[in-house]
Formats: sequence, structure tokens, C-alpha cells
Amino acid sequence: MKDRVLIVDDSADVRAILCMVLQKAGYQVEAVETLSDLKGELGGEAPEVLLLDWKLPDGDGLEILPVVRAHWPETPVIILTGFG
Repeated sequence: MKDRVLIVDDSADVRAILCMVLQKAGYQVEAVETLSDLKGELGGEAPEVLLLDWKLPDGDGLEILPVVRAHWPETPVIILTGFG
């Protein structure tokens, strides 16, 4: 099994597609749908990569970046958005 990827996106379709593609590539994938869910993950082991939606139902993905950096300073974060 390859590295762990954490996906935070409120779209079930986006989560499903990303999970399918990344799992086929051999990655261990975890997916959550809210910033609250992400906060619950922050006490655990850092993922190798965090895919973070910009606009979530309970907040802005960009605003949580300092918190993510405080817990997982080495984890690359890729921001996703469906907005133009």
C-alpha cells in the first residue's frame, strides 16, 4: 500500500471519484465532508497529501490552513474548488 491521502470535500460525487482513482493507483484514501470532520482528523497521523475543498458547508478551506499547518507542517495541501 502506498501513502495515505486525505480528501475533504462536501460533494459525495467528487469524493467517490477521487477515492476510486487514488485507490486504483494504490493509495490508502480517507475522505471526509466537512471542516469539522477534518478537525477530528488533526490529532492523528498526518497524511502524505491533503486534498482540501475551498468552499465547505461549515467554513472556508483556506481559513483552516493555519490550523492544518500547526498540526501537520510537512503535509502538502492541494486546494480544490468547483467555483470559477
